[in-house]
Amino acid sequence: MRTQQVYTTTVTYPDVMVWKNDSTVIALNGTDNVGGKVVINSPEGNSYTLEYYSDQGTLMFFLDDAIKALYNDNLAQWSCSVTVFDEGIPMGSVNFLFYVLNGKSFVTRTHGVSSTIYVYDREELKKLQVYSPQSGTAICGQYGFNCYYGLNQFNLYNAITQEGEYSLFLRDSNQTPPIAGVSGVDVISPTQAVVNIEIIAPTPVNATYGGDVFEQDKLIFPITHKIIFQDHCSEYNFGEIAYTDLDGMRRYLGGKIISDTDDVKTESYINSSIEIYKTLPNRYVATRTKTIKLAFIDIKKDAYPYDLMHSDAIQFKGMDGEWHSCSLKTQSLTRENEDYYDFEIEIIVNQ
Repeated sequence: MRTQQVYTTTVTYPDVMVWKNDSTVIALNGTDNVGGKVVINSPEGNSYTLEYYSDQGTLMFFLDDAIKALYNDNLAQWSCSVTVFDEGIPMGSVNFLFYVLNGKSFVTRTHGVSSTIYVYDREELKKLQVYSPQSGTAICGQYGFNCYYGLNQFNLYNAITQEGEYSLFLRDSNQTPPIAGVSGVDVISPTQAVVNIEIIAPTPVNATYGGDVFEQDKLIFPITHKIIFQDHCSEYNFGEIAYTDLDGMRRYLGGKIISDTDDVKTESYINSSIEIYKTLPNRYVATRTKTIKLAFIDIKKDAYPYDLMHSDAIQFKGMDGEWHSCSLKTQSLTRENEDYYDFEIEIIVNQ
């Protein structure tokens, strides 16, 4: 949180990065009868105003509903203006900028710890989303990109062309690699010599550490992300879902479809007949639900696949090759300290 003084009132307001599903607060702490007017502006130019005048010295504005109402997947900056009042008289204002990511924070995990990304279609590489806790440079093969604090979208379509595992390096722009050079040669004989090598250490960087309950001191910048590009054969009952992880990044998981369940609820009725049976039973379908069960095998722990449980934007790739909204029927998954995960989920694809 950031703070700024306006006359006798201390204004506490959010950091530069805000996650949509967190509790986001602006607090005013001053003398008696403090008041405030908060105007939030989205990147599209839409605004939301909160205003209240208190007979107390402390006042809090919760921005959660306002941010959710204005959120629209825009990567640009938001702005906010906070006008402070003392006994109804405006005393000054605080203006600040921030970004909003569609993620969630937990006390058991820091943002930026996820380091494995699964991809199943080269089209998914055109806007590959990667979270970075610092600004710097991103390198994949012979391709380099600018890297910014927060959400980045890299076009790796030309960098990754075949199945396999690839590395995406995020590092400080000022970091230099170690340099090795010959400092001297000691001749032992006409055919033998000892070459002395001097290695100059790289420029130090401002490293960032994070972690979770299973790994509490993990280097998250600079960092090497592993991108795993997997294809599938036509005989495999392949199913793919897309979701938003806790950092607010779009992620993909591909698995095997092991069941397809149809569940209907019906109502019965009868109608008259000219046949000898007089009345005939009939029914109409009141509700229809189609549920698919997917099995995922050997998913790396540092891909944090269980983030999908917290996603409110889950999609399933249909037979038409398009993404369609779906909902998660599975209500609970337990994460353990294993290097690879095998698990099953159920998703509702039609209702």
